[in-house]
Amino acid sequence: PKRDWSSDVCSSDLQLNVRPRETIAELEQCLDEGAERVGVTVYDIESVEEILSYGVVGAIQLPLNPLDRRFVDVLPRIHDAGCACIARSIFLQGVLLEDPKNLRPEVSHLGDQVREFRRLCEKEGVTALEGCLAWTRAQVLLEGSIIGVQTSYELAEIMDAWTRVSQKIGRAHV
Repeated sequence: PKRDWSSDVCSSDLQLNVRPRETIAELEQCLDEGAERVGVTVYDIESVEEILSYGVVGAIQLPLNPLDRRFVDVLPRIHDAGCACIARSIFLQGVLLEDPKNLRPEVSHLGDQVREFRRLCEKEGVTALEGCLAWTRAQVLLEGSIIGVQTSYELAEIMDAWTRVSQKIGRAHV
């Protein structure tokens, strides 16, 4: 029987690295029940090839931002396999938007890199927020980005920055 996916999400405790056969079977069941495509989140490059080898996944969500570029070189492989590439953590969990002097202790080791990123943004005449959005937009193989916000003000700020970036680079890729 086909599931009405307009109000339902296929989710389960999928653990590809622990129980791959069961996980792939659960993803296939989602497709059998009417999902247009299923996606997974990856944390390391090795997982990408394994996931692609199953031929089930239609979207891969991965961390991608101006400091964490681990997945840039595999974007073509994901795209060529017919999978959507979706970026997450484009602000590096907010670290790239913080003043480097005020970084949390667990990320303070990134201070020099954040300073350099902000220096480059300033040189280009953009804010750190605009710099992150512009860098992400420049990754033409991405189908989208997931951005988390805590307030409507943050959402409005990101949307305004997106508009400014769009005008500056003249491309309406969403």
